Amino acid sequence: MRSTERFTGLANVYGQARPTYPLELVRWCLEQAPAPNLIVDLGCGTGISTRLFATTGHPVIGIDPIAAQAFHWFDLDRTFAEVARIGTARSACVAFWNVRLEDTPFMQGYETLLRTWSTQYEVNERAGKTINAIRERAPRVRNFVRS
Repeated sequence: MRSTERFTGLANVYGQARPTYPLELVRWCLEQAPAPNLIVDLGCGTGISTRLFATTGHPVIGIDPIAAQAFHWFDLDRTFAEVARIGTARSACVAFWNVRLEDTPFMQGYETLLRTWSTQYEVNERAGKTINAIRERAPRVRNFVRS
């Protein structure tokens, strides 16, 4: 299944179930490009982070091919080339998403439940590959952990 089709028709469920991001993350992102003229939320999905950035008072545009998309589904070489093309010397590119903490008894049981009973569940290492690709290109990386 194509990544642009994987969540088609599920935006409402996604929006209700997907956790938001900590305000500390938003503050850190803004520190990377002080006084931005525009915040572009590339891979905005249902707009969870777009709405969060909008609370800062800066203009925000959310861009996505479908309502349940995310940055880690993109072709990274083409994406980074486009970010470099449209950015300026003062631009910053930050990427973030929620990742499950898998080393707790609860999460291990949850994983077993999903693998046993969910007909559409699959383990996807794409986010990890994206994180590694970003680490290769990015001058600063920070992990935010909230459980």
